[in-house]
Amino acid sequence: MAQGPVSRQEVIRRRRSEGFVGRRRELAVFRENLSRTPESDAYQFLFHVHGLAGVGKSTLIRRWETVAREEGAVTAALGDEVQSAVEAMKTVSAQLARQGCYLKSFDKQLTAYRQ
Repeated sequence: MAQGPVSRQEVIRRRRSEGFVGRRRELAVFRENLSRTPESDAYQFLFHVHGLAGVGKSTLIRRWETVAREEGAVTAALGDEVQSAVEAMKTVSAQLARQGCYLKSFDKQLTAYRQ
């Protein structure tokens, strides 16, 4: 079955993805971890990224997020713009909600807290 034309945005996204050449090892480790069950002793719950400015940390995190979503996971990412724990939790809740994973109880409690 023939598909319609691809949007310019999709073409750019594909080219960026195909052009990503760094951090292959980190991507492979992350992808392998997603194939494990959380009960596995080898399963990693946390991946920490650090390094000098301009070495591709943000790009790596975006790639991890793409890989995780391809595997059916919901994701959330926070940046330096988040200034408090409450703001971080609100941001995570909003990002998860956009992916269909609603934190209704948390959102109710947040509303009560803010009042």
